[in-house]
Amino acid sequence: MIALKKYLKPICQCQIVNKAGKVLSAVQEVFCLLPLVFRALIIIPCIFIIGLEIAIWLNQAPIAKALTQIDNRRIQHPNYHIQSQNALSQFYRLAPIEQSNLMKNLTANLWSLERWKSQFKTIDDSIICLGESHLEATREFIAQQLFNTLQIDDLYLETTAPKLQKTIKALETQSDYYPLLGADILETLHSAQKRNPNVSLYPIEASSAQMQAAKKGLSSREQSIIDNFLAQYQASRRRLVLIGGLHCANKAHWFFKQLNEKHWQQAPKLFNTQIFNEHQDGPIEAFVYFLDELALTKGDFVIADSAAFSTLIKRWFALSQRVTFKPYQSIIIYRNR
Repeated sequence: MIALKKYLKPICQCQIVNKAGKVLSAVQEVFCLLPLVFRALIIIPCIFIIGLEIAIWLNQAPIAKALTQIDNRRIQHPNYHIQSQNALSQFYRLAPIEQSNLMKNLTANLWSLERWKSQFKTIDDSIICLGESHLEATREFIAQQLFNTLQIDDLYLETTAPKLQKTIKALETQSDYYPLLGADILETLHSAQKRNPNVSLYPIEASSAQMQAAKKGLSSREQSIIDNFLAQYQASRRRLVLIGGLHCANKAHWFFKQLNEKHWQQAPKLFNTQIFNEHQDGPIEAFVYFLDELALTKGDFVIADSAAFSTLIKRWFALSQRVTFKPYQSIIIYRNR
């Protein structure tokens, strides 16, 4: 039966093609029999409509920035809210002196964004691995709250050389929107250039050839990223690597871990941080809810050193500590706008 279907399929296809051809021929014959005036009445509007469509296509923006609605509900991950409730319950059962000590510990490790940025002003040789999630809101936050003030000599991007050239072209032609990994990168780069007119842009994503080598088991994407970074590395510069969050984790095989283990001739100061929206995932939201209930944070803030949190916080928010906080020196949390 299967063999018969395979045999009949090309015959059916040929019959369909023949019928379509006959229909088109009949239409053409009828059209040719029409007086010239009637033919013109049919052709001219068609040409006008086609021309109009082409003009609209040529003049429209190549990519439209997606409009996103902001969800301002405090609890967007209800399955994790039990963590914050349990932590608050445990906190209120502590003796007053224990509550006071815990509040001091939290306050010491929750910095304003300005305080976090100020630490880089006196460091001339550094690498900041800035982990992000390729979200529009995150890119806007980076542009408006970080790159507008940070001193950057070299900016490394998670893109290839050909794609970076297209990005630079969009940057130079004053385009409104150009995506990198699904979110606009132009506002971010404009902000960096405005603050640092001589900033240099470098691509560190694995090239096509490197990805082919990775598929054959000859290398890995992560190794290619580190190789590309080091190939363009210059000493005594303020460097910032804008890349997916996991690459900045101080965990085996990832980009930042390899930087941390490298034997440098002149070792730069290394920093790794991850940026989260307050509702980006359940563990983050639960921790932020806990802090807000204790009136400890207002606006955007930075967890400067999660390793310095008290054992109580590490126990109450064990999942956040193990998965989100521990791999990074600091965590930036920004609020909905």
